Amino acid sequence: MTRRLVWLLVLVGLLAGFAVSAAGRWIQVYSDSDYLNGTDDYWDYRMTLVTGASYRFILTGIPWYADFDMRIWRDFDHDSRYDYPGERITGSNSGYAGEDESFDFTPQASASSQSSTPYKLRVYSFSGSGWYTLYVYKWA
Repeated sequence: MTRRLVWLLVLVGLLAGFAVSAAGRWIQVYSDSDYLNGTDDYWDYRMTLVTGASYRFILTGIPWYADFDMRIWRDFDHDSRYDYPGERITGSNSGYAGEDESFDFTPQASASSQSSTPYKLRVYSFSGSGWYTLYVYKWA
């Protein structure tokens, strides 16, 4: 294949991506794989989310014998505590070992009406150990 043809295919692919994006689709903005070492082990992910944008969080690759879950909450003071009374927003808990977890979230305007707000996502083991992969998508 000539270099010119490759560039043409790349350009066509980019233009097709823009056309699909204009219609709206989920775009992956982050991924990470990590290991949870038994019940109550966790990983925290700090992020700034844009007010009004829609996000999808997916936890996959969970071993068949483990139950991993996710929670998200506002992280106004960047504290490392597990949960803030009244500030937990949402999360996922399928209740079944080995089942993928997912939830959608759209940040709403805060009292300070900022265009973005810091959040913390916690991936934790309800039971079991093993690897997982976290994917974060944004609707574009």
